[in-house]
Formats: sequence, structure tokens, C-alpha cells
Amino acid sequence: MAESEACQSFEEAFRIAEEAARNLDQGELSLEKAIGEYERGKRALNQCYAFLKKAQTKIEVLAKQESTGDGDTAAGGDLAWRDAGEVEPLGEALGRIERERGSAAPD
Repeated sequence: MAESEACQSFEEAFRIAEEAARNLDQGELSLEKAIGEYERGKRALNQCYAFLKKAQTKIEVLAKQESTGDGDTAAGGDLAWRDAGEVEPLGEALGRIERERGSAAPD
């Protein structure tokens, strides 16, 4: 990923950040390459945070529209995106994912 290159999706940025972390964990890189890999991973991670912030903002707007009755609603009066079932709050989902990843990490 070039310094000026931006990932097109959260999944792409997350994959790059994970790959950089794996490469660093292996401990086989020279110091110079390790620093470059760290920078690559950090850029990708920052892009992940930006994607998540954008998603959180979008969800907050939709939730506000739902509570005030503004915006597009499904026939039942609920926003169409909620029809699939209960939506886990973003902060809780991120915490759960982080805990699951942490418990799966090798010692």
C-alpha cells in the first residue's frame, strides 16, 4: 500500500493491518523493513478507524431519524435496515470483536 494510496473498504484496510501485524510478529524483518511495515500497518489501522467513525456517524443519524420519525421507514414504522433483526451497538460490537481476537491470540 503506497503512502498516498487509500483502501477502498474497511475489510481491505483491516486485512492490511492484520498482515502487517503478522509480519512484525514473525520477527524476521530487518529494522528498516520492520519500521516500514509498522508504518504500513498504522496507516491501514487509521483508515479502519476512519471507516468505523463514518459508519458510527451514519448509524447515529439513522437512529436519530428513527427516534424523531424522520427519514425512510419500513411499513412497520421502523427503519428498513433494522428489519433484519436486533442491531448490536457499534461500540459493543467492536469490544466483542476485540475480546474474541484477544482470546484467540497465541501465548
